[in-house]
Amino acid sequence: MQDNFLSNLRCLQPDLCITAAYENILPSKFLNIPPLGTVNIHPSLLPLYCGAAPIQRELQDGVKETGVSLVFTVRELDAGQIIANERFEVDDQIKINPEESWLSFDQEALVLHNKVCAFAGWPGIRAKVLGEKNGEQKTMELKIITTRVGIHKTVLPKEVDDITFVKDALVFPCAGGTALEVCS
Repeated sequence: MQDNFLSNLRCLQPDLCITAAYENILPSKFLNIPPLGTVNIHPSLLPLYCGAAPIQRELQDGVKETGVSLVFTVRELDAGQIIANERFEVDDQIKINPEESWLSFDQEALVLHNKVCAFAGWPGIRAKVLGEKNGEQKTMELKIITTRVGIHKTVLPKEVDDITFVKDALVFPCAGGTALEVCS
């Protein structure tokens, strides 16, 4: 952890620090700053499913109950004293509708990229684009697996409102001057 960050944190004089989704062991220099300690919000019922990707591991194991734990942070991952747990049942009925898998390029690229990250495995991400074949316009369906976010004017060589190939990506202009790069 950078000394500048720790110095700024000391100046704030926090009574308590809270972390979430932090997958590193915090140094003692950090943990010693807040007098009430540091608390981590962890997305499982600790001590079960400690470490990274607890939600995915729980789903993989087919658990029927999960929850969120509030735990004091110590110099070991997810090993501090448990302050509280909130429990809830895992509903085994899939809530994602396959129709949610379609991309709409009238949204900003970051929104679409996040959707690709969330749904690439299931139900998969698809996009409909107009293409031309034998002089006739056809609607093509693309399956999208990997994307990255770009800024329209830096990704595309000029103001282009059409889908374009640039380097290793198929680039879709999106809302807010952004561009979604579909990578190979």
